[in-house]
Amino acid sequence: MSKCLCDKCSQIDLYGILAHGVPVEARIPLDSVVNVLSKSTTCSLCLIVLTAVRRTWLLDDYTQADLSGIDLALYSGGNRDLSYLDFAADSGSTPITIHVFYSYIPPEIETAVGPSHSRLPTIQLMAGDAHLFGRSQEGHGRVVEDTLDVSYIKQWLHACESTHGGRCTAPSWATDDELPSSVRMLDVVDMALVPAPPKCRYLSLSYVWGSAAECNHRSYCTNSANLARRSRRCGVELSTLPATISDAVLLARELDERYLWIDALCISQDDPIHKAEQISAMDRIYTRAILTVFAAGGSSANAPLPGFRSGTRVVQQVIEEVQDLHLVVPFPAALDELAQTTWDSRAWTYQEMMLSRRRLFFTPSQVIFECCTD
Repeated sequence: MSKCLCDKCSQIDLYGILAHGVPVEARIPLDSVVNVLSKSTTCSLCLIVLTAVRRTWLLDDYTQADLSGIDLALYSGGNRDLSYLDFAADSGSTPITIHVFYSYIPPEIETAVGPSHSRLPTIQLMAGDAHLFGRSQEGHGRVVEDTLDVSYIKQWLHACESTHGGRCTAPSWATDDELPSSVRMLDVVDMALVPAPPKCRYLSLSYVWGSAAECNHRSYCTNSANLARRSRRCGVELSTLPATISDAVLLARELDERYLWIDALCISQDDPIHKAEQISAMDRIYTRAILTVFAAGGSSANAPLPGFRSGTRVVQQVIEEVQDLHLVVPFPAALDELAQTTWDSRAWTYQEMMLSRRRLFFTPSQVIFECCTD
């Protein structure tokens, strides 16, 4: 049930802001941060605005920040034009958002979030109300469930491959050489390690190994003792793999992709010559993958891909009804959320991100698709 609105918020024409847009120069004054905070328990618009500020400025981590003297205002503008996507080809495809203007940002918050962090609190219109403004649902807010909908990933991947053309092919500095003949792939259908077929489609995985103790002394790795067995059909037992890797295997199957490259499985860890060959080919391995899955939700290979299975992520989504319209605070942007993860602290994973042309990030709160175009 919708909360009431405070005196100031009740005078705001939310429908008008969303329908006609309000440039930042003509922004609608709201109130001070301190007053919005005090009214957030009884006013639905104050609550959604406060949630956007709190999430963007990481206020839950920096509770001592001085918020006095900060005034807020609202203005509205669309996101980037998404018309190049198949599902957003109509003239009403640009999503509607409300931005929260602030008079200044506390220096301690500015230092804490860093120069690359988005500082502009944003509120989205929910997809179910988009038709009221002649807009398509795509790109607007939607309810995030306990588990992800893999059909979205298929849709994103298809849109990129079918419409982006050369913008999402290998970067100009990448070599045209084929993968070395020594590169192996995991066949996720036969569950066997096989030589990489010529020009094969495959996924790659970027993750944090964790300490040897965390991963049962890494008994899941391929070595000279188990390589022959793993090269036979059903030779790689899914039940013996840590959660990150087993989830990646199951995800590849759901995406209808047969081959998956994972360093711990595809490189013989006690063969120094083979290992050196694979490391020297790492640029080609990640650049040639049609999609790299980034497991940024935990600190070791034992961590599941958040949201892939039930109970693996906690959805903290704030949706409020304001003047019969439904608003939501979007989750943090990709770089902002990744900056808080163990995965982001590794130089090796940075290399894997830079080399990959399409990236699927599993973070604690959401799954994010990114390519060379968007």
